[in-house]
Amino acid sequence: ASQRHGLQPPDLDYLAMQVELGRLAHLLSQDQQAAAALLLVFRALNESTSGLHAEERAQLLSHAELLYELMGASFLRVGKIAEAREAYRLAQAAQPNRPRWNLHQAEIAIAEGNWDVALERLQSCLESASSSVGEKPYQLLEQILLRQFPNAAAAEQRLLQDLQRLRAEQP
Repeated sequence: ASQRHGLQPPDLDYLAMQVELGRLAHLLSQDQQAAAALLLVFRALNESTSGLHAEERAQLLSHAELLYELMGASFLRVGKIAEAREAYRLAQAAQPNRPRWNLHQAEIAIAEGNWDVALERLQSCLESASSSVGEKPYQLLEQILLRQFPNAAAAEQRLLQDLQRLRAEQP
């Protein structure tokens, strides 16, 4: 389909196909392919010269927060941090969710190597007691602690303490 489309400006059908291609590639951890497909859609949605009509934009953005979160995750996996940051900002604008926003900000900080900011954002996410973010914050907490502590045993001990504290605060 991409070869048949050629250099024509992307239309709604082509962009919808790219969204699906990006989603499937992301699920299969084909990160470069996912990011490339979704970047095309991202640009078409965010450039006034894309030629998309308002109804077409609305159709593509029927679940804007989910699409932008998929884009953010895909971009982050391939190191497109600026694009990931903007995609997550658009997801937050479409469907505000402070714990999810803090989680994404922690992910971006990790990608930038800013471990202290990542831990601060992650703590805000964890302290919200929100179940909307799943287990990802706990995985990131472990990743951050393993990075910050000189040995794995100290990191695991701190992780256990943090989890016990959170459980006590949020039974």
